[in-house]
Formats: sequence, structure tokens, C-alpha cells
Amino acid sequence: MNHVKRTALLIVTALISISYGFSDGNGSLENPYQIATAAELLSIGSNPVLLTKHYLLAADINLALADPNTFTTAIIAPDIDNTNFESFDGTSFTGTFNGDSHMISNLTIDTAGAGNDYLGLFGRIEGPSAEVKGLYLENAHITGGDFFSCFLGGLCGLNDNSTISQCHATGIEIGGIGFHYVGGLCGLNINGRISNCYSTGSITSGDNSDCFGGLCGGNSGSIDNCYSTGSVTGRFSLGGLCGENNYGGSIIACYFLDTAGPDNGLGTPLTDSQMKQQDSFVGWDFVGDGNGADDHWQMCIDGLDYPRLAWQFIRPGDFINPGRVDNYDLYILANDWLSESSRCGDLAPPVSPDGIVNLLDYVEFSRHWLTE
Repeated sequence: MNHVKRTALLIVTALISISYGFSDGNGSLENPYQIATAAELLSIGSNPVLLTKHYLLAADINLALADPNTFTTAIIAPDIDNTNFESFDGTSFTGTFNGDSHMISNLTIDTAGAGNDYLGLFGRIEGPSAEVKGLYLENAHITGGDFFSCFLGGLCGLNDNSTISQCHATGIEIGGIGFHYVGGLCGLNINGRISNCYSTGSITSGDNSDCFGGLCGGNSGSIDNCYSTGSVTGRFSLGGLCGENNYGGSIIACYFLDTAGPDNGLGTPLTDSQMKQQDSFVGWDFVGDGNGADDHWQMCIDGLDYPRLAWQFIRPGDFINPGRVDNYDLYILANDWLSESSRCGDLAPPVSPDGIVNLLDYVEFSRHWLTE
């Protein structure tokens, strides 16, 4: 009898997994649902059961090919009642979502005239066990209502006591009138942590708008080892990185690059030349500097580029201009030839560098030539 019950349970579990239509997995932390298509991504939606599960992105997803391809709410964990200003009336995402270095592109949310809140790929992420990591969001366009839309971000509208790590949002365009708490990555970070992330794009609005930031609109949690490069315009409480930081929120080892401002009087202003010198970033943990074991940042040679997050350089030999091993990287290797104090050029053996840049490193570098 016990054997029959166990068999029945296994069959039911399998049917549940199939009924949700995911490529693989059962939604547990050990065996997350695998998402490989836009339809699978959209199926999470506002389903209270699925919003507690765990996910692994198994392929890049282009939402321009989805049906529909323009949305009026967040795709995952949206606010389902836009009549209550600032109140979240949906179900928060409390699971985990591992992007596994895959990309979700061409997210378009247009709520002009509707005034919806909590806009982004995720509407609201909540709880200490909830996490989004390793997810790349490219070319997102988010338009709020004509008046009073709040909590807008490329990745999420609100991060509440949860973790966002190693994510980026690029090409973000967010605009409208009467906005509150708007950021390139996250609209508002409450007691959560945003770590090792970056964002680019423009954050713009008209009258009656405040709390705008290149990365995060508002923050009462922690932000560490992050940067943003986009422009930010609005009424007040503006920041190149974070628009409003209060209630003991911490921002550590972060920067923004919009030289036109806004200048909120916080942080340490640097010239463009200083921004390209590793010595300008005292206490930051760079690859090969011996200042900590995490190696959050990479700057292989001074004067050529700004600090980048180390995880942006996926391939061995990808030293500068992250994403491709090419002539820029060959310049770095040649510059460090026979050096015994190279920041990045000592590649071989891969597991334990031998302390000098020589032919062994050139061989390892050549293996990845022109790879992306």
C-alpha cells in the first residue's frame, strides 16, 4: 500500500510540473523551473503559487517576439489594482530567479493614461529569502501614467528586504509625468540589498516628479559595488546613482558617470582622468590588488577605461571593453609582457597564476581570441 501511495505522489508531482509548462525542473531551490521561452516567462505572472517558486533562465528571451509584446503592468508580481496610489494590491515575488548570465530584451511597458504603479520586469520582490541574480535586461522602455505613477525600475518597481545581485539593466528609458521613486534598475529599495549591479539609459519625467536615480530611485537598504551611467532629470531628490537615501541606507563602493549631474552634494567628485585611475578608489576591492578576496572590480591598466564589475569580463583574456577578446585586450597583454606585477595579464595556469606574464599566458589568451 505504501508503495502505491508513493507512486501516485510522484505521478501527481510530475503532472503539476508539466501543467505549468516549463522546460524542466519542479520549482524547488535544488531543481528550479527552467525558463527558455517568452511564454514560460509570462506564465509566472500573478499566479500566487508560482510567485513562491525558484527559476533558472535557460536561454536569452526577446520579448518583442512575445504575444503580447507591450504590457501595461509588470510581467512578474504586478500590482493588480491601480486605483490605490502607492498601495501594492498584487502578490509579491518571494522565490529566486537566477538569470544564469542570460538576457531578457525589449521589455515594453506602456501605461499612458492608466497610471499604473510597481512597473518593471518584477513589480515587487519581497522577503529575505527572495533573490534575483545574474539577470541581464537590455533595451527596456517603461512609460508610466499621465499623472502619479510610482515605483518604476527596469528590473523591479520595489525591492523589499530582498537581494538583487550581478544584474544589469541597459538601454533603459523611463518617462512620464508625476512620477515618484524611479530608477534604471530598481524604483525603491527598502531594507534590501543591491550588489554588483549596473544600469545605463535615461530616467526622465515632467512636472511633479521626484526621487529619481540612475540605479535606484530611493533607498533605505544597502547598495554596494554598483554603478550607473545614464542621465537623470526630474524635479527634486535626484541622484546619478540613487535619488533619495534615508533611514540609514548605506551606499558603499559605487559611482555614476553622468558629468552633467545631478549634483546632490554627496559622494566625492572626480575628474574624468581620476575616474580612470585605480588609485582614486581607495579601499575598493579590485582584481589582483590584495584588498580583499571578492575582487568586485577590474581595471587592468590606468587611463583607458572606468572601473568595471569583474563579472562583466566573462572570458579569460577579456581585460577591457567587456564582452569580446580583441585588439584592445591584446594591448593590455602586450603592455604587461614579462611583468611580475600585472593586474590582469597573468592568466596561466588558469587556476593559479604563476606570477609572470609570458608565453603561457599568451597561449591561454589565444584560445579565447575574438570570442564573445
